[in-house]
Amino acid sequence: MYLLGDWATSSNKFKLPFENEMCLFNLEGPILSKIECYRKTIKAGPHLFGSQLPKINNDFIFTLANNHFMDYGYKGAIDSIDKLKELGYLYCGFGDTVSNSRKPLIVIENEIKVGIISVCEAQFGISSLSSPGVCEFGTWVYSEIIKL
Repeated sequence: MYLLGDWATSSNKFKLPFENEMCLFNLEGPILSKIECYRKTIKAGPHLFGSQLPKINNDFIFTLANNHFMDYGYKGAIDSIDKLKELGYLYCGFGDTVSNSRKPLIVIENEIKVGIISVCEAQFGISSLSSPGVCEFGTWVYSEIIKL
């Protein structure tokens, strides 16, 4: 498994030096088709988004818990997740409630089971008991790692 950092591009010009490998990216912003269909949130920092996801011969996993995934609200997040699912990509770190955003992703790489938890610092767009969002880091992470 290759850990590759942030995916935050608006073009489809992307080339990996390896194929047929599992790759883990942080999806640093939502994937939006027509930017005018979304309303930006009011928060500090630039609004990052992409228009394409990679379409090459690799198994991609995206972590979603970060400070830009919710920049275009719930609609931007759900449209992004729909695109991930359409391409068969796995993801974690977002949910319609806090318990769903905390769900780990478990994959098997070279016959080894790997658990992935996606969390970020407390910031805009954090999920709660009754609202969707990204997963906030907390002491619960330590017991989840032990459980995994």
